[in-house]
Amino acid sequence: SIGVLVLDQATKRLAEAEHAVHVAAADGCLEQASCEEKEGRWAEAARSYQRAALGKPTARVHERAAACLLEARGDLKVALEHARAAVNLAPNTAAHRVTLARVYLAANMRQSAIAELERAQALAPQDDTISGWLKRIRRNQI
Repeated sequence: SIGVLVLDQATKRLAEAEHAVHVAAADGCLEQASCEEKEGRWAEAARSYQRAALGKPTARVHERAAACLLEARGDLKVALEHARAAVNLAPNTAAHRVTLARVYLAANMRQSAIAELERAQALAPQDDTISGWLKRIRRNQI
């Protein structure tokens, strides 16, 4: 039992050290991701945002990871995890809900996409982009 306790403490210290490394690297990853995104290097930007999220798991970082994965036609399951994390962290941000809706659309989850866009529209009723998305989806134009 003493050996298990020592192992648990070592595992905890290792996890803390890994977290510290991720936190220290986060700002550099964000800077790199931003440059890659501006250059249209979507897969690289997605990877950089994902690395940044390990040390700085903010709603914006998760949302950008999801959006870049979408642009790169990357793993939709991973994009969905990031988009959901963004919405969970900032539920009243319409843009994050739009990104989640876009991931749902890419995954052929139309009803979920419509529901998210309706939530986004309630948060930003003046946003014509959101109402445009809803109209096109309902007319089966997307």
